[in-house]
Amino acid sequence: MGFFDSIFGGSPNIEKLQKNRDVDGLIKALSHSQTYIREQAAHALGGIKDARSIEPLSQALSDQSSDVQLKAAQSLKQFDGTQITRVLPKVDAILDHASQQQKKEEEAQAKKVAEQKKREEEEQKRKNMEAQQKKPAARITPKKDASDVSRFDIMAIGMYLTTLAEQWWQRQPEGKTSATCDVCSGSVARNTGCLIGSSLYCNDCGKSNLTLNNLNDLKRNPDFYGAGVLRQARELFTSAAFISAMIKSSEEARKIFSSEEFLDYKATHNPEAGSNSQVQSSSDNSVCVKCGRQLVFANDKQFMLWAMSDDSRGNAVAFRCPRCKKHYCSSCMLSTNRTSPCCNSSVMNAV
Repeated sequence: MGFFDSIFGGSPNIEKLQKNRDVDGLIKALSHSQTYIREQAAHALGGIKDARSIEPLSQALSDQSSDVQLKAAQSLKQFDGTQITRVLPKVDAILDHASQQQKKEEEAQAKKVAEQKKREEEEQKRKNMEAQQKKPAARITPKKDASDVSRFDIMAIGMYLTTLAEQWWQRQPEGKTSATCDVCSGSVARNTGCLIGSSLYCNDCGKSNLTLNNLNDLKRNPDFYGAGVLRQARELFTSAAFISAMIKSSEEARKIFSSEEFLDYKATHNPEAGSNSQVQSSSDNSVCVKCGRQLVFANDKQFMLWAMSDDSRGNAVAFRCPRCKKHYCSSCMLSTNRTSPCCNSSVMNAV
């Protein structure tokens, strides 16, 4: 026995009392001044399950310490229900309260962990964004102003970088269904996103780096998105195959790629692209399906004045001249005569 125990009367050895099945000693320990002694004694009595401890444990249900109350309730629950009928409601109430309290603590801990994880993710995203914003300034040398840069260049670069991402995905294993965005650390689904340099961007991060606000950056430095990217993007964007696919994709796309602004852009940056490839092979033997006018055009601007439809393979099969495209009089709708009154020779030579 230690020095302090000899002065204050000492503390009972609960482990020894339980080993010796000393029920009287454990019952006496339920009245000890130290809370942890009373708690250990209540727990030990539940292991022995001697009927003499039922009443002392029942009294311990009103102990000033909730921990002692819980241990006493758990020990009483070890006895047959008929032996503790009088205090069973109180036992159940204490156990239910403890269970609810534990559930609340677990939920609070889970919420704390989730909030900590969210803070860490936001911090990592902020660091990634800061690092990404610093990259262009560190690796790109400013060049002379490119005054011919237009909004179509932003669109062209977006399509080109998307194509690079698709090519990158083709080199990945077939089982790989997603990747991580190098900017926000979010998920990038297979065959989506865009590739800027060696970094894979998700769609949202890609769009935020390809807006009209970046026009000034591109004008100051044509290699803002990488050496040669602008030139290659223009070649793709103005290629006959690409334009053909886009014109067929939607009416909005047809309006954009049929506009004089785009045709001027194409003539400036890729004059060798020629006219739309869909009609090159059939331009010499195609006529307007309404008036019979021969399909003749010298450039894209003239071709876009013609209305065109195609078959399931994308081959041009029917055309309407500029006048028949706008006017649908009964004589044109019902007659295939080349001399239809709404399409006279002066109109046929207008374009």
